[in-house]
Amino acid sequence: MSDNTTRPTHLEVSSHFLHDALDFKMRYRHCALTDEAPSFMHIKSRRCKCFIDLRMSVEAVLKSLVAYSVLADYSGKKLVKEVEGYGHRVDRLWGHLIEHLPNELVVTGSPLIDRLAELPVGLRYRFDAWDFEGGREALYEETVGSDVWMSGLYGFLDSMIDVHNKQLATHSRMVTMADIKERLSEPEFRRYRE
Repeated sequence: MSDNTTRPTHLEVSSHFLHDALDFKMRYRHCALTDEAPSFMHIKSRRCKCFIDLRMSVEAVLKSLVAYSVLADYSGKKLVKEVEGYGHRVDRLWGHLIEHLPNELVVTGSPLIDRLAELPVGLRYRFDAWDFEGGREALYEETVGSDVWMSGLYGFLDSMIDVHNKQLATHSRMVTMADIKERLSEPEFRRYRE
């Protein structure tokens, strides 16, 4: 299929990433904020895994916002490739979003994003978490090991999701049969079907 596909639209991609953010957030809440998590895990390993869910939720909402605000003129394969191009670079996503966000989110989020950029995504693996904790203990204690920092990151995430959910909700509408027929006839980028 050509690179000129019109679907998914920036709203569809943004919605997908927002739902990913919500999924990661719910898993974080279940594992970190309830007593139902397995008790056999070492506390630091558990904290790191919970942190990764929280971090991935932040990354997903940032990608959702980039698709919505920065890449609104893109669609199809080109849009998907642009969003994927950010990888796990939350600082790069953040840098492209600052002008599109309310000032209070920028003020709250900038120091959190700076710290997130210092923390490797590899902390999702126990081996990497143990190695990181031993080599960068001070950074661990100030971030992943700090209830205050984790709570602040969670609050920031909640605010980002709330703001963006309200933005996306303005695009909701009733779908007609004509809309469905038009949608089915448009070329759509599907990574695993091409």
